[in-house]
Formats: sequence, C-alpha cells, structure tokens
Amino acid sequence: MRPVNVFGRVNNSNILVISLDILVILLKYNEDKTLYHSEAKLIAFCSVARTRAELSAFLNISSVSYMMEKYINPLLESGKLKMTIPDKPKSRNQKYFSE
Repeated sequence: MRPVNVFGRVNNSNILVISLDILVILLKYNEDKTLYHSEAKLIAFCSVARTRAELSAFLNISSVSYMMEKYINPLLESGKLKMTIPDKPKSRNQKYFSE
C-alpha cells in the first residue's frame, strides 16, 4: 500500500501528519479494547521488522530488559507481534514485526 500523507491546519493549530497505511494499522489494532495507545503505536511502528535497539529508542526507554518485559513480551504472547527468528528469541539478530 502506498502511503498517502494528510496535511492541514485547524483553528490555527497544526494537525497530525500520518500516512494512511499507519492509520489503518492503528485503527485495526485499536478495535481491541485492552490495547493501550503506546502499544498501538508500537505495533504500527513494527509494520517493518525492528531490532530491540530501535524499539527501545522509539519508546524512549533506556532499559532494553524493562522494555522487553513491559511491552514486547506481552505483545508476543498475545500474537500482536512476531519474531523474525522464533527458534532463537535471544539472538542478537532478532527483530520484531506486526502483520
């Protein structure tokens, strides 16, 4: 799907610029009432496979182990995120993605 950007101003305020494909992903996952906003953003960010370092930077969390415990592992267990190397969950080459 080719991204379509939406730009605009409302009442002299800037509005969010978001590509249509990310919006569709956010809406799809927000149907799950238990999904928090940061988790929805993380799932959308993982539409492309991401490393632990990329995810940590995106969430602005310096502790990778905390990020894994608090965010990534619950999303893996629920099936909302997948691993690129499921046989080796601790591989340094491991990446995480959403479908």
